[in-house]
Order: sequence, then structure tokens, then C-alpha cells
Amino acid sequence: MHYAQYFDGERLTRQLNVGKVARLRKELLHGIVGMQRNVGERPALWNEVKN
Repeated sequence: MHYAQYFDGERLTRQLNVGKVARLRKELLHGIVGMQRNVGERPALWNEVKN
């Protein structure tokens, strides 16, 4: 669920450090790009996500 797992409807329930935020962003990007029928071009960040 990415960021939503730390959200209670009003605020984040945990402090997220820079590394955790970066990982969650990459997971979210991976989920969006990997969606069925996605025909858009992959962003440059994609190479970082795969590694």
C-alpha cells in the first residue's frame, strides 16, 4: 500500500526517513508502470527502480 500504510486519514502515523521515502516512491512507480495495459514510456528513474 506504499504511503497509505502509514496514513490514518488525517496524518502519517510514523516518521519516515529519507531512505524509506525513496524506497516507497520506487515501489509506487514500479506498481504504476507495471499496471496492465500501461502503454506509456518508462521514465528515466525506471532503471533505478529495477536495481
